[in-house]
Amino acid sequence: SQINMPDSDQLQSMTSYIMTSGKIPNGTYIFTFELFSSTSENTCGGNRIDKIDRKVEIYEPTFLDLQSPGFNSIAEADQSPLFTTYPNFIWSTDMCSACDYGIRVSKYDPLTHDSPYAALNDISNLPSDQSIEFYEIGSNSSVFTYPATGSIDLEQETYYVWQIRRSYETTVGLKEDFSDIFIFKIGRSQNSSSSDLEFLKELIGEELFSQYFGPNGELNGFSLTGIQLNGDDAGVQDLESIITKIKEGNSDVKDVSVE
Repeated sequence: SQINMPDSDQLQSMTSYIMTSGKIPNGTYIFTFELFSSTSENTCGGNRIDKIDRKVEIYEPTFLDLQSPGFNSIAEADQSPLFTTYPNFIWSTDMCSACDYGIRVSKYDPLTHDSPYAALNDISNLPSDQSIEFYEIGSNSSVFTYPATGSIDLEQETYYVWQIRRSYETTVGLKEDFSDIFIFKIGRSQNSSSSDLEFLKELIGEELFSQYFGPNGELNGFSLTGIQLNGDDAGVQDLESIITKIKEGNSDVKDVSVE
């Protein structure tokens, strides 16, 4: 196949980038190694003995943005509290198969912490092991459900902060990127049925939920006594697992019926 060599302007641009950043630009590079027999006149002027081509893809991720839950200020967090102690954490990032992700969640008390950063670096709820800075999630992740193990339970009427760390290997060692810090609040559920209704809203979507439970909905005023999965009572982790699969696009709600 034909190899497109960079022209002089492209070479100059690449050289300038490498000199200023200490890195080579993202792209696919072909490295060619040739072995020649020696001669008395020129050590590289003999016959070519062997040749090896290696193609290497160089890609460094560029963005890491938090989506939900949370906001940049307490005022915004107050306006949109969560009503579950097992929230889904969602962020966006460019594709990076070699990247690993970690999450840190800490309680935020505005009376004792002078900033979200100070709260984040105080005692963490996740990970619960204070010798670990971030709870490891793994690679190729952009959605994570607060776990029931390896964590300190989240409390109602409490503010929290969270951050994502992305790490990957480079030719000069491990590189770590950190997202912004978001603030969220766990609100107080009036009863267990209201919490179940929040799960139901996430399962079927806000539009269908409003259609059934809204002011003119046929289920307006009804409350839930529980949710069952395959005939058994569904736990919080079961519901969160289903919601995560729906948000990741691995599952769909095919139909909703009222009996």
